[in-house]
Amino acid sequence: MTTGTGLIVVAHPDDETLWAGGTILMNPDTEWRIIALCRASDPDRAPKFARALRELNAVGAMTDLDDGPEQRPLTRGLLERTILGLLQDRRSYDLIITHSPYGEYTRHRRHEETGRAVVSMWRNARLRAPQLWLFAYEDSRRAHPPRAIAAAHRRVELPREIWRRKHRIITELYGFPPGGFEERTTPKTEAFWCFREKEELDRWIEKAGGTVHESVDDSYPPTAGGLATQGDLLFRGLRELGVDCQAVNLESAQEKEWYYRWFRPDIAVGVGYWGNTPDLVLHPQRSGIQPLPWLVADGFVAEFQETLKALPLILVTSNWVKDVYVRDGLEEDRFEVLPVGCDTDSFVPRPADDPKVAAVREALGVKPEELMILTVGGDAASKGAREVMEALSIIDREAPNWKYICKVWPQPRTLRQNLLDLQLATHLGIESKLVYTTNVVSRNFMPYLIAACDIYAAPSHLEGFGMPQVEANACGKPVIGIKAMAMLDTLVHGETAFLAGVAQKIMLNETVVGDEESGYTPRRVVFPTPRTVDYRPSVQDIAEYLLKLMKDVSLREKMGQAGRRRVVEEYDYRVVTRRFLRIITERLRIS
Repeated sequence: MTTGTGLIVVAHPDDETLWAGGTILMNPDTEWRIIALCRASDPDRAPKFARALRELNAVGAMTDLDDGPEQRPLTRGLLERTILGLLQDRRSYDLIITHSPYGEYTRHRRHEETGRAVVSMWRNARLRAPQLWLFAYEDSRRAHPPRAIAAAHRRVELPREIWRRKHRIITELYGFPPGGFEERTTPKTEAFWCFREKEELDRWIEKAGGTVHESVDDSYPPTAGGLATQGDLLFRGLRELGVDCQAVNLESAQEKEWYYRWFRPDIAVGVGYWGNTPDLVLHPQRSGIQPLPWLVADGFVAEFQETLKALPLILVTSNWVKDVYVRDGLEEDRFEVLPVGCDTDSFVPRPADDPKVAAVREALGVKPEELMILTVGGDAASKGAREVMEALSIIDREAPNWKYICKVWPQPRTLRQNLLDLQLATHLGIESKLVYTTNVVSRNFMPYLIAACDIYAAPSHLEGFGMPQVEANACGKPVIGIKAMAMLDTLVHGETAFLAGVAQKIMLNETVVGDEESGYTPRRVVFPTPRTVDYRPSVQDIAEYLLKLMKDVSLREKMGQAGRRRVVEEYDYRVVTRRFLRIITERLRIS
């Protein structure tokens, strides 16, 4: 669009520039109206928003909805009344742009609530426009800075001068520092989900695996994501032991600085991987706080070695993770292995006739006489599901009746991978025995989902710890894993699990750090020796071990009981927390 009227509704001043600034600048003849729902009383951000509006040739208004660190949920009614109050009688536009109901990154409640409110108002004609556009960005559950979704309906590669103007608004007018989240994120490609009809929007919401018709607090209870659980269980353990501590999102710069000022922590424990070093290490260091990163790994370390080398202590989730960092240039004496904790009060063995367990199996279409094999992951393929499918096709005629359940998380890459996996299942002739479920679930649901299975199968391609495998053992379930990476720590072959041999290693000679879409300057990194970035398990081994477990209920029970004992002794979150306190006392002299 080049003329007409455009309304942009955002949670915070700067969101309009970060996610749509290039689109605004490329359409100077459009009459843009921008409203921000938070920070009107912020003496720093409010005047910067006014200057940004002038630079964007737009008019706008702000209000002051709660944006405190607790992120208490706001009702849809309050949000809608607030938006209409800012707009006064102006409710019709040629285009409305706002947040996705699923946000742009993991995760900010206000973004999601704002998107839901505007979507509801457009669907019910309380706001009117021929077109509704929703920001289309994702961060693969914090794996990288937010970037334009490849499958978005509209993707605009910004001309260099437009991106420079947008970047200047973020860094000079709003004042976000070099290397901070906003500066690193500023996309060079802008993307939107675009809708003209309510039915189009409803179909998209259904495909995305959720609903935005209700005002729902979908961050509590917490989601079952690995890094979130890793940090939350340590936080719980420390609180239960009487340690004064606070929890905060690693990318929440303002909230972290708020804690630095009044709480003055002895250390800032950061959960992530080497790519999160600016948030986990550099940010607390700038405020004089000692960082203590607790890291996973993704097969190689491409940068920040010098920053990490200067730290007195780095925690890692497994010996394999330590080996990756040492191989890529860090000294071994910097590291201590601290495994991820498990809530062994929630993840417990449960009988098949437990009503909640039975309800899970019924909902998934698993009959009482069928064996349920389960894999859980962001996507199933990276957890070895395709190899499990091939193994099941080999033993199908010999094995008792079975159903294979893959629980994956709804995200664009998962939808694409699901289709490929289902094509494989069809080719193997087992599609009728395969169930993919993509709903978002809370941590409260996971113990019942795992308890519902008979065998947990996850011979992962890359695993820095393998929390679901440990949780499955805690539930008294035998596990199929791979004889590599963290599973050499967490599982005992022949006792708590069967570990398939490594059939193939995927090697990488070089990589590119950074990407144009997220505003990085890409840099080619050539490794002195090839890096193993993926392990592929032996299908024949998986087939052998699956058949053995499927045919022998007493073996399943024996291995499950051994797994439960080991998790309680080694990985209960209270055990891990006490280990953490011993480490920081001995290594950092903090008591």
